[in-house]
Amino acid sequence: MKRERIYEIWRLMVGRCHNPNWNNHFTTTYYRNKGITVCDEWRFNFHAFKEWAFNNGYSDLLSIDRVDSNGNYEPSNCRWITLKENRSRARKNNKKSLVKSHKKVGRYEVRFSAINGLFRVVKSKLMYHDARELQRKLTNENKDSIPKGFYYCVVKTERTTIKMQ
Repeated sequence: MKRERIYEIWRLMVGRCHNPNWNNHFTTTYYRNKGITVCDEWRFNFHAFKEWAFNNGYSDLLSIDRVDSNGNYEPSNCRWITLKENRSRARKNNKKSLVKSHKKVGRYEVRFSAINGLFRVVKSKLMYHDARELQRKLTNENKDSIPKGFYYCVVKTERTTIKMQ
């Protein structure tokens, strides 16, 4: 039995943001390291996502796009655009991030998370590098004792933009 295209879009969206077994450069660089998540309304309820999609212009010729590429997948930040437009936006955003990445400063926290969305904050108010280092350390130290479905992750908690002169 073939799955609906809308279901595959939802499954891939949730997977790249929340499935710790998807450890590839793309999901790590463009989603997890940025702290991109899927809102709980959609993450745990495919039918809510499907209803939003059909009420907001979904068609088999379109792909989902985040208006703010640093924002989460949520109704107020998503829309449907053509694949060509989506690829064009991705290239532009990638070039902008290479130029402007040194201007953004933020705070991150390390969480011990479960696939079902529950989490416990291990440490917060860290610079990104320190948070990633702590995440790696905790993962390596506890790799034999972490239950299946649990993982350490880095999440951006606040963002500050510094104006460069």
